Amino acid sequence: MSENLVIGACDWRHKHWSQSFYPEELPSVWCLGFYSNEFETVLVPSSAWQAESGYRCEGWLDEVNENFRFYVELPPALSEGDSGREQFIEDMGLLEDALGGIVLTTRSASHVSGIDVAESCAWLNDAMPDTPLLSPAAAAQGYQCYQDDDRAIVMVRLYHDLVDKRDARMLLEQALLAGCANAQICIIDSDVLRASDLSQMRQVIEVMGL
Repeated sequence: MSENLVIGACDWRHKHWSQSFYPEELPSVWCLGFYSNEFETVLVPSSAWQAESGYRCEGWLDEVNENFRFYVELPPALSEGDSGREQFIEDMGLLEDALGGIVLTTRSASHVSGIDVAESCAWLNDAMPDTPLLSPAAAAQGYQCYQDDDRAIVMVRLYHDLVDKRDARMLLEQALLAGCANAQICIIDSDVLRASDLSQMRQVIEVMGL
């Protein structure tokens, strides 16, 4: 991984990237490989989970380079019952060393309802004892930090385009001051996210020496 704070998106399958980032003629199955040539990490959202087929991640590992890391958001249904857990574990095994960790986000029903994180995810620890589980930590308006003993992710919710580098720097500084100063990874979560926003944020990270 990069020595700097690593920047990535929540998902790489954004329809509005088809002409602004991905070449128009690029097959959808090649988009992950194209994305991984530019960025080193991605958060796979729980919305990508299908009850019958899981994440359909066969072949993902073949599309990325050896430094790329997937962080996977735990689907809420899996923290509430056994159905689908075997499929989830199988999918995570397909990612091998490219799996950076499982993120237990606040979108998970278990955390919204106040169920103890360790109790609701004991099955994950049993099935994948060497896989980091990143739990909700510091939070502020628009930001959420997730961490385990060794690493931390700051999740930034973006509601508008980043017009220039000053906007990107202000956004990043606010996130780090919110209690996520030890984060190694910054994930941008947004319905309007552009790949150029990620590139701009990465340039700011390099200038700030993070």
